[in-house]
Amino acid sequence: MVERSLAWRWGRAKSWLRVRALLLMACLWAGPALAEPLVIEARPVALDPENPERLRLGDLVYLGGLELTSGDERFGGLSGIAIAGDGLRMLAVSDVGLWVAASLIHDRAGTLIGIGEAEITAMGDADGDPLTGRLGDAEAIALLADGRFGVSFERRHRIALYPGYPFTPGDNRGALLTPPPALLDAPNNKGVEALIEVEPGRLLAVTEGLFSGVERLRGWLISSDDPEAEPEALTYKTEGELRPTAFAKIPGGDVLAIERAYSIAGGLDVRLVRFAAAAVVPGAVLRPVEIARFEHSLTADNFEGLAVRRDDRDRILVYMVSDDNFSGFQRTLLMQFQLVIEGAP
Repeated sequence: MVERSLAWRWGRAKSWLRVRALLLMACLWAGPALAEPLVIEARPVALDPENPERLRLGDLVYLGGLELTSGDERFGGLSGIAIAGDGLRMLAVSDVGLWVAASLIHDRAGTLIGIGEAEITAMGDADGDPLTGRLGDAEAIALLADGRFGVSFERRHRIALYPGYPFTPGDNRGALLTPPPALLDAPNNKGVEALIEVEPGRLLAVTEGLFSGVERLRGWLISSDDPEAEPEALTYKTEGELRPTAFAKIPGGDVLAIERAYSIAGGLDVRLVRFAAAAVVPGAVLRPVEIARFEHSLTADNFEGLAVRRDDRDRILVYMVSDDNFSGFQRTLLMQFQLVIEGAP
C-alpha cells in the first residue's frame, strides 16, 4: 500500500495540486503580482545517512545539503534554480507558477549551511497577470548573459523570457518565444524540462518525453534575441528510463545535466552527466557521459534543478534542488557539491 501510494504521488501529484494552486492563487493574487515574505526552515542532511563521513560521489565532493520546509502551503514544487555568482542568492521556479527567491548562508569555508530571508511571487504572463492553472507549470530556468531569465513550461508547452530579478513594478512579464511546432506534440507533462543558454542569444531546450527515433529525445537550439527565428533541431541520447531534467554550464563551456528516472520496481535513479558544449550544433546527437550516480542508500529525491558557480577559492560548485511535488512522501532538498573532474580544481 505504501509503494502504491508513493508511485501515485510521484506520477500524479502535479495533476491534483493544480486545483489547489488555482484556488489559492485566485485568492492571493487577484491583482498584480507582488512579492510576499516567505519563511523557509532548513535542516542539514548527510550524503549517506548510513555513513555520514562519506563525501565522494563520482566526480563530485559533497560539501553540504539542506532539507527545506515551510509552513506556507505555496512552498514546494521547485523545478528549476539559478544561483547568483557570489552565492548569496537563489531564484527558483515552481510547478504552480511561482518565483521563490531566498538568500543563501555559507560558512567561512564556503559550505552551504542555511537559508536566510525569502520571498514568493506569482509569475506573470505576457501582460504581467499572474499565471494560474495549466499555464503555471514552470519546469526550468536559464540565466541569460544579458541578465534575463528563460523559463520553460509544460502542459501549455512554451518558453518565456523574463527580466532580471528582482522585478520592478510591472516588469514581471513573460515574453513568449515562438515554440518549435513539434514541441506542441510533446506529452502533457513531458515537455522542455532542461533549458540553458549555451552561448549569448542561443538557448538549448530538450524535452523529457518527445522522441525522435529510438532513445533520442527531441531538442532545439532557439534564439532568445529573435523570437521569429526558426528553431534548429537536435537530439539527446538517453540511457534506459533516465531523462534529463536540468542543465547547467561549467567553466570552460561544457554542460552538466541531471538525469532522473523512477519506477516502483527500480525506485529512484539519479545521475549527473556531462557533454561538450562544442557538440551542441544543429542536427547533433548529444551523447552525455556519466560523472556521478546516486546509489539507493544516498540522500536523493526528485532532482529537477541544477546550478553551477565558481567561488572565490576557484572551486566549481554544483547545486541541485529537488521537486517534492507537494507530496508528503517527497522532500525539497538543496545540495551543494564541488566538481573535481579533469580540468577543474
